[in-house]
Order: sequence, then structure tokens, then C-alpha cells
Amino acid sequence: MSPVHKFISGDINLCNVEKNKNILINSHFKNSSIFVVGDPYFDNHEIHKPKNLIKKDIFKPKILFVPTPTHEHSLCSSKDEYNLIINVVNTILKNDFDVALKIHPSSSLMDEYVNALKNNILQPIKIFQSEDLVELLKNYDIMLTYGGTSAIYDAILLAKPIVNLDFNNDVTGQDIFRDNKLITRCTNISSLIVDFENAYKKIINPSDIENFFQKYLGYSKNKPSELAADILYAYLKKTFNLK
Repeated sequence: MSPVHKFISGDINLCNVEKNKNILINSHFKNSSIFVVGDPYFDNHEIHKPKNLIKKDIFKPKILFVPTPTHEHSLCSSKDEYNLIINVVNTILKNDFDVALKIHPSSSLMDEYVNALKNNILQPIKIFQSEDLVELLKNYDIMLTYGGTSAIYDAILLAKPIVNLDFNNDVTGQDIFRDNKLITRCTNISSLIVDFENAYKKIINPSDIENFFQKYLGYSKNKPSELAADILYAYLKKTFNLK
């Protein structure tokens, strides 16, 4: 998404996916210097097998709403973002669903969210911040979010249904992950509840998860950090005649 100039090219250039390799080549990086190794952040990732859905007489999912820190990164106004969150939360509460917020652990301010929601939502809800997202997700049926947050990675690894808001405005307009098998896009708040139902009914296969990570993160059964280290070591060994 960011402009790349060959001025920053090194003797070895590591990237996570083939798409980024092509960007570097188009920016006149030397092809032989570019290596696709995946994302070291997910060295110890584990793809969970989806649980069999238990049919319920009444559809009452627990929703974990994970806002992207959009206004904190100056991509929209705080007023617009909080209005979106308030409207979405109230829509969920009107349908008598359980919903909680998990705000960003470092970019967001708890007091801001508490004050923004106070007296503006139908009833108080839990707001998490420092808690581990993966552990929280295990207690919820669906993750709701918007934009290109990396929280989507964690939900997909857990094979959790995901609804991603995409209302074509400044708040949700950074929707960069498109995968109909894993992510349900909500393009209008009026369809939110139906989108929850559709997301919950999806059958998520481990192969779909692997394909997603291959596309966006360079999925590898080998640890990306080890692949990167091997490439760097081989280069140094050759350059400096190391034994």
C-alpha cells in the first residue's frame, strides 16, 4: 500500500508474499535479491480445526466487536468512528445479542471509549483492552471488525466466523482482506444481523485458512524466521568466505 523506491533496496530483500515481491521488482529491485519467506510474527501459528456447529432453536450468538484504531491513526474523525461503533452496538443490542468490545491494546485509550459509549448505548457492555485476543475469541461465536486490522489473522487461525464492516466511508474504507469463504462483508448496517447468520453458517475448512495465509502472509509450514536466517547466513558466508 505504501510507495517503494529502489533507494532502499538492500543486498538481501525479504518479503512475506509473492505480491510484495512483484511490487519490489516493479520498483526496480534486483530479482535475485528478493526472497519470499512469510511473516515471522506467525512462526508458531497453529491452524485450529473448526468445531461442528450445534444447531440452536434461537440464533443468539456472542459477538466480540474489535474496532480498528482508525481515528487514532488520523484516517477519520473520532466523532465519525464513535458514531459508527455506537450505531453498530445498539443494532446488536436491539436484537438481544451479547456484544463486547476489544479495543487496541496500545493505540486506543480506554477512557475515551468509556466516555463515548456512556449514555449512548442501550445498556452497558464489557470493554476489553489488555486481554489476550486469542483467549477472548474462544469465548465468542463471531468476531466483528472493520478495515484491515491484524485481529482478522487471529480469528481466522481459530476458524472463527468473521463479519467485516465495509460501508464505503472513511471509517471502514480500509477493507483490504477479501475472502468470501472466511469473511462475510457487511455493506449496510441494515443487513448486519443477516450477515451474522450467514457468517455463522459458513463451513470453514483448514485448506481455506491455509490459502488465506498464503495470499496475505506467505503461509509456510517452515518457520519464516528460520527461512530468513538461513538466507542471510548463506549470503554472509558467501560474501565473507565464512566456513
